[in-house]
Formats: sequence, structure tokens, C-alpha cells
Amino acid sequence: MREFIHYETIKKHLEDCLCVKTEVNKFSNNSTNETNYVMYKQGVDPAIFVDKGNGEFVCINSNGENIRKDNIFAYMNEASVKEDEYGIMFKTEDLKIDLCGDIMDNDFMSSLEEEMYPERTNISLKAVLARKAVIGNSMTNFLVDEVIYTTDNEFYEIANGEDSTILEKYNQKKYKRTDEKSHGVVVINESGDGLLVDTSGGYNYARYMCFAPKIGNYIKEQLEEEMRQKAVHEMELYVPLEITEYDEDSGGEKKFDGECPYRAVRERIKQENVLDGKRGLAEYFHRDNICRNKVYSITPDIGFYYDKMMGVISVKMTKPLNSMELEDLKEYVSGQLSDGWGEGFEQREIKTDGHEIYVHFWNSDDFYIHTAEEMEEKIKMETDQGITMS
Repeated sequence: MREFIHYETIKKHLEDCLCVKTEVNKFSNNSTNETNYVMYKQGVDPAIFVDKGNGEFVCINSNGENIRKDNIFAYMNEASVKEDEYGIMFKTEDLKIDLCGDIMDNDFMSSLEEEMYPERTNISLKAVLARKAVIGNSMTNFLVDEVIYTTDNEFYEIANGEDSTILEKYNQKKYKRTDEKSHGVVVINESGDGLLVDTSGGYNYARYMCFAPKIGNYIKEQLEEEMRQKAVHEMELYVPLEITEYDEDSGGEKKFDGECPYRAVRERIKQENVLDGKRGLAEYFHRDNICRNKVYSITPDIGFYYDKMMGVISVKMTKPLNSMELEDLKEYVSGQLSDGWGEGFEQREIKTDGHEIYVHFWNSDDFYIHTAEEMEEKIKMETDQGITMS
């Protein structure tokens, strides 16, 4: 979660999604020497604001009339407010946006902040930027704000200097300004060719660009290394296991009732994971997975939660996930366990004491995928109901 959220992020969301126009201003109380920043409905014209504490306040307009509380959406002491080049910022943990009794989710607002004010990559390139990708004679340093993967048609539209919805969306974001170097976006097509694009002032077409053939692999390596260095956050997801063995009588599988060879299963999983590389299942994210910019690696394993052996999915991230990103991750991992990695692994026999067993990370009758916190809640609920964990 971002430590601060720009007022412009809140303003844009309220106006675009809820058709609510807002303003913000600061009001000083001479008797207490305190200053509050107040966000209010556009047009109510507050002149005096006094914070009485415990969620109570008085707000009066320039005509001396009380302003209704439902026209005041948020207020905050100046100690929790700061400004940067893009304007006023509110401290997230102190922010409380009240829309007629409905309190907005700060996790959600923080995710919008990350979209509108993203962090630039660490990639710095040397480029000759020119109009319509012709070769010029002036080499410049180029800071990569972000990398965008496109279809070939989208790529050629940008290369031909046409207006692009991709660049229009990029221009809506607010990266930290720099006067020392050019900065912009790297656009990569399906063949791995790239364009370094400087929109220079918010144009929705490539004002200046540089063609970079086959740069895709280099950019991918740089982004992955940057993610690896930032991936200091970890979490685990838990799924139930089903263990079967080969049934000679039927030629199919039946439930295995013996003791699972824990070390042998882990060794077989380790061999399987080698095939997916250092990022594991995160290597196969789709473009529409909203968690992919934070999740560096996803590694299946087994382990024990209390006394029950379970599938354990270890996840390394550059930042904690918000609720929507977590659900996206769970859905992606579930798909991998049912149709991807899990489907392949459950066909790998593991020999033990005269048996051929198979370990299933997915079964349609009794599947769930929980965080550690959700597992604790499940155990507590089952304990209260007098049943054992399943």
C-alpha cells in the first residue's frame, strides 16, 4: 500500500466513477493554531472549518450558513498532508473518505494511486530519438517509464506516427519528472522488436521514437532482474492434496491409504519445478493478470499445516497485493493447478514401497485455495463446529 495518496487520484475516481466533483482547501484555526485540509463537494463554498474531535466538526460557508456534513467528504490535519510536484497528498493510514456514510476502501484507493502515479523502471538505454523512427545523429540517455507489449497492428500504428489509445493511456499516468534525460515508454511487438517512444508533452502519438530490433529479450531480462531485487515480500497459499495409487485390478487409480513418502514427493516436485525456471509459474502470466507486475515467482511445494500435509504455493512479490490482486493470483494459480502445472504433475508416478502413487493438487470436489490467515479462520470455524480440518 502506498504511504500517501494524491488528491488528484481521489478526485479523478470520484468524478469518473461516481459523478461527484470535489475541491480541496486548507483552513486554519487561530485559537488552536491547527490547520486542516478539507475535501468537499464542489460549489458549497466553505469559509470556516473547525475540527471538534471524535469525528465531529463545524463547517460554515461565506454566508454564515452551516454546510451539511454529507457535503464534506474528508478532512485531515496538516501533519498528515504533504505536497509534491503534482499537488496535495494525504497519508493513507489517516485518510477516511466518507460518502454519505459509505467509507471508501483505502486499499482500493492505493491501487488507483499506483496506476496513476506508477514507479519508473530502473532501465536506462542509449537511443537516437527522431521523428517517425528515422535515424538522427544525437545520442541521448533514455529512462524507461514502463514497458508495454502490443499486437503487431498496434505497434505499426505507433511506428507510423498515428494517434494511439495505448499512448493516450500512458500519458494519463504521472511519472516523476526529470530534466536530465529523455523518458518514455518502450513498446514491444509480438516478434520482440521495440520502439522507444517519447511523447514529449503528452501527445497521443510518438512525437520522437527510436526503433530497437529484437530488444524484447533484453528488456525482459532487465525487468526480471529488477523484480528479483525488489521481491522481498513473501506469502504462501494452501490447497488440499489428494493422493491416489495405481489399482492393478481396475487399471485406474484408487485412494492411497498408506503413509505418504514426503521426501520423495518433494524431490519429484523439485524436479518438475526446474523445468519452469527461476520464476516458476509466474513465467506464464497473461497480459490481463493484474497481479503480474508485483508477483516475481510462484513455486509449488508440499508442507504441513498443523498436522495435515497440504500443497503449499510459495509466492515472492515486490509489494503486498491488494484484495483484487490477491483474487487474481488465486484464480491464476487455481488454473495452473487444474489445467497447467498440476495436470502434468499428477501424471508423474512416484514409486514407494511397492506402490505407484500420484499426487493431485487439484480436485473438483474438495478444492480451496487459502492464505495463512484464511487457513487460521477455517481451522477456528471447524474447531468451533467440532470437526477436524479438511
